[in-house]
Amino acid sequence: MSLGKKYTTPVLPALHSWGPDFKSVCVAHSKGDLEILELSGDKLKVKHSLRSHKHRVTGIDWHQGKNRIVTCGEDRNAYVWSFENGEWKPALVVLRVNRAALCCKWSPDGEQFAVGTSAKTIQLCQYDKSNNFWISQSISAKKSKVKSAVLTLSWHPNNLLIAAGGSDFKCRVLNADVKSKQFGEAMFEFPSIGFVNCVAWSLNKTQLAFSSQSAQLTVVSFDGANDDYSKFESHEVHTKQLKGLPLTSMFFDVKGNLIGAGHDHKPYKFAIKDNKIQDPTEFEVKKAEVKSTNMFKQMRNKKKSNTVAGHNFAVMDVKGFSDTGFSTVAPGDNCLVKWNL
Repeated sequence: MSLGKKYTTPVLPALHSWGPDFKSVCVAHSKGDLEILELSGDKLKVKHSLRSHKHRVTGIDWHQGKNRIVTCGEDRNAYVWSFENGEWKPALVVLRVNRAALCCKWSPDGEQFAVGTSAKTIQLCQYDKSNNFWISQSISAKKSKVKSAVLTLSWHPNNLLIAAGGSDFKCRVLNADVKSKQFGEAMFEFPSIGFVNCVAWSLNKTQLAFSSQSAQLTVVSFDGANDDYSKFESHEVHTKQLKGLPLTSMFFDVKGNLIGAGHDHKPYKFAIKDNKIQDPTEFEVKKAEVKSTNMFKQMRNKKKSNTVAGHNFAVMDVKGFSDTGFSTVAPGDNCLVKWNL
């Protein structure tokens, strides 16, 4: 495991999401601006600019199968962007919320997406062909038992369940099947110490992980979990107190390991054996050599060499790049870093 490539960006990216060919990436930066960047040598150059949000963008998700992007922001709006006639055009989303939208995620099949809000609701959005816009159906706090802002979301691979973490110190698994009588109800509720920063389902459909602001990492392993969510049986919960700072973003790789990063400025890999989280493994980074004989230059160069990993600030977004790698961005750094698994 090692540092793959560090790309200089023309903007300071806070969030990012890769396109289908892994050569284009959508990034969000200040004032609600969105840019589509394309790889060009060692740099990422602006290919398209997306302008609709009026305030900070809080969520980006590019569905690779459908090749469309959903974004949401503090302006209480969400947009679905589609590439038509050489341009990215936004489609209206009737979100119907009176508070900021904080996160958004496509379902695995790309037919719907969820938006977490600071109004204690999750808006489940589907396309209305007759009116040519996206409409939302609210998962209310009464059904979901959510008592705070929804900070993070993750869809189960079966498209019928969604995990939500919030500032009420809870991670919940909710029924997201609009055809079910139990739609919106909380099926499981797991406590946390501190805000739930990030949540992720494993690709094998049997494990759920979430991390909190208290620097705790929890993995829930379900017995009998499959495409039929009604057959979820017993579960085992394992929580590990991290020695470092809290994680802010993570995902499961194809081998079932957790890859996460946060306020430590660098990513870690957590293997899971017998449903228990193992000690983290750091990603290797080659540090620059300090050759100057001047003491003050040595101190300056040493400081620079320790930050060659690419990030001088907290990593806020980790995304799988392919089966063999992933990427990270940190607000304040004008770079995107690709890592090899």
